[in-house]
Amino acid sequence: MKVLTIVSVVSVLCAVSVWLFVVPQLVGTGMVEPGPLLGLMVLLPTPVGLIAALVGRVAGLWFDGVGVADTAGVVDVGAGCGRIGPDLGHGESP
Repeated sequence: MKVLTIVSVVSVLCAVSVWLFVVPQLVGTGMVEPGPLLGLMVLLPTPVGLIAALVGRVAGLWFDGVGVADTAGVVDVGAGCGRIGPDLGHGESP
């Protein structure tokens, strides 16, 4: 869960950085002017935020115990009991 918290914070901070640069310009002039802070506030946080979101997605699936599902709904949970649903702690079925 610590990984999910960290990547969530990183993703939100990256999004806030982009919005702090873009929104005032869009409201004021109707367009975004490239300037000296464009790279630092838009170009750098965008891929960092996307990578953090991807890590959060993978970590969420991994730590939730669901595993990786294919389109047919079959779940590969490794050594788990092979069902979708909450882990009750001792492998019991609901």
